[in-house]
Amino acid sequence: MLLKRKENKMDKKKSLLLVIGSLLIFISIFLFSFNYYNSYKDDIKEQKNLDYFYEKQEEIKEIIKDNKEDIEKVKVDSNYIAVLKIDKINLEKGLYEIGNSLNNVDHNIEILSGSNMPDVENGNLLLASHNGYLKESYFKKLYKLEIHDKVSVFYKCYEYVYEVINIYKVEKTGTVKVIRNNNKNTLTLITCYGDNEQLVVVAELINRI
Repeated sequence: MLLKRKENKMDKKKSLLLVIGSLLIFISIFLFSFNYYNSYKDDIKEQKNLDYFYEKQEEIKEIIKDNKEDIEKVKVDSNYIAVLKIDKINLEKGLYEIGNSLNNVDHNIEILSGSNMPDVENGNLLLASHNGYLKESYFKKLYKLEIHDKVSVFYKCYEYVYEVINIYKVEKTGTVKVIRNNNKNTLTLITCYGDNEQLVVVAELINRI
């Protein structure tokens, strides 16, 4: 009789563990599917925004060509002010202008305060993004870039092509010293590297298409 009671208790424990295990598996599958679906929706939205940006750029080119208007006088009707494209790490992301609430590393690649857009002579466009496993970690593969790799910024109907000329790490202190030639038009990409360092990639403009 005592043995049967022990067996019943063990059976109940096994059943309970089986139910709990099944429930945990179901929750894990649900969360994975939910996150995948949200990520898929975000990717679709991003692609639509990119397509719209490029479409508008082409329209503006035609307006300028036909009417001989200055590009500065043409209103750019797009969510993005520019697009960053790095083929080597399969990155193509729209950038919001400074002052936009979405120009923030917690949401996108951030154009840092003090930046100059690509059309400013000898200017420096500073971009920062997270590194890690978050959805917003757009610079998670930045470490793969090497000297001479190419980076493009699409801005005001032109593609600005940059070549990587310097890669270095600095201590994470809240500020970053940018080592660049002040007589060159440059692009600086910044992200975290480990717990105590930041990775800095500096590229110089080599062409405008």
